Amino acid sequence: MHSDTVIKEWIASIDLEKITVGLNHLAARSSLNFITELYESIWKMTYANATEDDFRAIDAGPLANKILLMNEQGDLIPSELVPIPEVTRLDLGGFPKAVFFPELLKYKGLKSLDFWENDLEILPESFFELTQLEHLYISVGLAELSPSIGKLTRLQELKLSGNCLTKIPSQVAQLSELKVLDLNSNWLESFDLDISALEKLEEINLIYNPKELVISEEVITIAKERGIELSY
Repeated sequence: MHSDTVIKEWIASIDLEKITVGLNHLAARSSLNFITELYESIWKMTYANATEDDFRAIDAGPLANKILLMNEQGDLIPSELVPIPEVTRLDLGGFPKAVFFPELLKYKGLKSLDFWENDLEILPESFFELTQLEHLYISVGLAELSPSIGKLTRLQELKLSGNCLTKIPSQVAQLSELKVLDLNSNWLESFDLDISALEKLEEINLIYNPKELVISEEVITIAKERGIELSY
């Protein structure tokens, strides 16, 4: 049987025995290395920091047990299993005890990244090395956004709804590819971002911020002139 077929069979299976057999069958083959590295890496970023006895037992056990658990998380493992540098999308939501850094920085090819319900209050400066990102979604917990956000010049969607942000750094105006800026359900006191250079911008969402939120006349004027959907 071709090794790729074997890999697909045990990855798709929720049968622990089949996964174990598949791992043993391909243990000595280099074709398996990138897959095991991917699973081990995502495990470190999600479950490895959990303190519950059940998770600690799995953490101390064989990789097959970890694969079984992670395969039950539909969006956790990329649908196409590729080497870590080639992974383009990760949804790391729902792991409040997780420790993503510095492990996440191995994923240099990321274009889409979702964090939600992670209690992630601040992004470390090293995060902004992920310069291939086109879509970034962070919800629940973010208290501050670094000016280094301006380094992510390929961003097309910056979605930061449901956080605790009171201000947005002016460097967001450097995101020349930006189409969607979603800041709904935060604690913004004002919004006076210079959007004049954001020629591709299509949508700004500011709803469910405090009613005292002040939006600059310049933002309102540019939004009307360009047909940018401005919600507040």
